[in-house]
Amino acid sequence: MVRRKIENLCNQFKLASFTIQKLKGDGSDRQIFRINCAAEQSKNYIAVYGNNIEENRAFLSFLQTFKENGFKVPILYHTTVDFSCYLLEDLGDSTIKSVSDRLYSQNKQNELEDYYCRIIKILPEIQVGLKDKIDYNFCYQSKIFDKEAMSYDIRRFTKYYLIRHLYTPENRLEDFNKKISLLIELLLKSDNSYFMYRDFQTRNMMLKNGEIYFIDFQSGRKGALQYDLASFIYSSGTYMNDDLEKRLIDLYLDKLSALIKVDKEQFKLYLYGFGIIRILQAMGGYAFLYYEKDKKEYLKKVPVALKRLKILCKRLNIDLSEIYEMC
Repeated sequence: MVRRKIENLCNQFKLASFTIQKLKGDGSDRQIFRINCAAEQSKNYIAVYGNNIEENRAFLSFLQTFKENGFKVPILYHTTVDFSCYLLEDLGDSTIKSVSDRLYSQNKQNELEDYYCRIIKILPEIQVGLKDKIDYNFCYQSKIFDKEAMSYDIRRFTKYYLIRHLYTPENRLEDFNKKISLLIELLLKSDNSYFMYRDFQTRNMMLKNGEIYFIDFQSGRKGALQYDLASFIYSSGTYMNDDLEKRLIDLYLDKLSALIKVDKEQFKLYLYGFGIIRILQAMGGYAFLYYEKDKKEYLKKVPVALKRLKILCKRLNIDLSEIYEMC
């Protein structure tokens, strides 16, 4: 059925002599296809099918806003009437994640860091520049990353990682929830009126002709600036060390300070806190994909996440031994 929908999408756009190749997805339920059109000198397109129409419409709305404000995103060519499928520019196969992996394996640290710095320079422009331009009515999960949104991520982490994966006893769950509740109350004091990309990581950025393109921002909403920076720096897909972390944070704050007034020390405290929340969200996602989607490879990312979680907990003097003492 899905392939038939993709064929209809291509026919509506009047593509001729095309072939359809399904691509390997990540954690999303969306199905992604590469369309090769022999009639156009073998030009490729990307076709996407998603049964969550609200998610699709969020992506399409935000895509247009990104484009109108000068940020690199794939060209949108066509959508079906019901918004279940859409046709995009093919940006190739080079995600910043795959580029990072290659540079790291080749010990080309300077080139790797240069890409990270280029991304970090753009991030404040996205967050501040799109703050009042995104149509938040298209947000399909929540319009703002508030207490309920953070609590939802923690509940999923508790259900799939602490309970299902670690078999954490009830008394330790209670201790964990008390400490996380205090952290969330602290983070609620941050300014959450900016555009939050939500999944700002190297898998969601592409490299084409030397330019960095942004994809998979459909979960965007209003939120704190620190969350996206934490998503990037503390992601298991980012090669990070203490010196590079400091350099990227300082670079981000310099760019941000040119746009708005910022208390740098207070910013860093919130950053570490959101880093903890983000890592727990990611670990909950890994366990969910492992147990509910049978995607076994995701739990391999846990050791890196735990290592970074310990560092952040130490900086904020938060004891989350319920997690890593039981691993």
